Amino acid sequence: MLFFPIIASFFAFGALTAVASPAPAVDTVEKRQDASSVLAILSTLQSQTGSILPQIDSLVNSDAATEENLTPLAQQLVAALNSGGASLESLRGRVNQDAASNDEAAEKAAAIYTDITKSLDNVKTKKPHLYPVFPHFGLEAALLKVLLGLELVLFGVLKLVAVLLKTVGGLLKGLGLVLLVVALGL
Repeated sequence: MLFFPIIASFFAFGALTAVASPAPAVDTVEKRQDASSVLAILSTLQSQTGSILPQIDSLVNSDAATEENLTPLAQQLVAALNSGGASLESLRGRVNQDAASNDEAAEKAAAIYTDITKSLDNVKTKKPHLYPVFPHFGLEAALLKVLLGLELVLFGVLKLVAVLLKTVGGLLKGLGLVLLVVALGL
C-alpha cells in the first residue's frame, strides 16, 4: 500500500523532468547604447516642436487663429510628443547613463517644455476660447509620456528637468497641466 504512492511520485517527478525544456541559450548579448540615442530623440522632438510652435504663435499673434487652423497643429504637436515618448520607452534598460548625459538631456527636455509652455500661455492669454483645443487631443498625457520615458531611460533626470522648469512652473499651473506639475514636484 505504501509502496504505490512512492513509486507514483517518482514517475511523476521523472515525467515533469523529461517534459520540462531547458532555457534557450542566449546567442547574442544586446549591447547597451550610450545616451547619444536619447539625445538624438530629444533633438528630433525639439526640431519637430520648433516647427509647430512658431506656426501656432504666428496664428495667435496675427489674430488669424481659429479652431480649424489650430486643430491640425495641436494634433501634430501631440503626435510628435507621443512619438518621442514611445521612442524613449523603447530604449528602456538599454542605455548607459552618466551625469553629463543626464544634464544635457535635462537641458534639452526643459527647453522643449519651456517652448511649449510659452506657446500655450500665448494661446491662453490672447485667444482663451481656443486653448481647449490642446487639452482635447491629450497634450498633457503626451507631455507626461515624454517625461516618464526620459526618466525610465535616464534615472534621476526628472529631478533635473524639474529644477530647470521652476521658472515656468507658475505657467504650467495656470495652463491647468496639474498632472505635469505634480510629476515634476513643482
